[in-house]
Amino acid sequence: ERTMISAGDLNTALEFFKMVQDRMNLQALAEKEFTFFFPSDQAFLELYNQIGPDRVHNLTDEEGLELLESIFSYHYVENEALKAEDFTDQQLLDTFQGEQLNVRVAQDIFILDKTGETSKVIMADQKVLNGYIHVVDKILIPEEVLSELAL
Repeated sequence: ERTMISAGDLNTALEFFKMVQDRMNLQALAEKEFTFFFPSDQAFLELYNQIGPDRVHNLTDEEGLELLESIFSYHYVENEALKAEDFTDQQLLDTFQGEQLNVRVAQDIFILDKTGETSKVIMADQKVLNGYIHVVDKILIPEEVLSELAL
């Protein structure tokens, strides 16, 4: 966590993450290898703009926390500690949430979610415990959350 905070621009994401980390049973998850795509604050700002302030305010109620848990679980790849060099174009990653992420590798690494839009890895290879965290510039949205957020 300290590494990520020193990376800057992740305060909002960390606050939201703290609200759901117990629900995700991160303690158990962190004992295994993992790859975690962590959204930047800018990514959260863009989501705010898309869904509007009323909906954002509701993210702290029970239903909202379930949505956040789904979203963060979708950013989490279990049992694989992948560094930037391990990603390949068209690679499919099974997420902890149950759906897949699609990797695109060009000059940079991009992750495709169910909105079909790309999220760019803007900071790679942050080694934390048994895994790697890669900061992305857009929140990855799974299918099950699309209709909830009406994106």
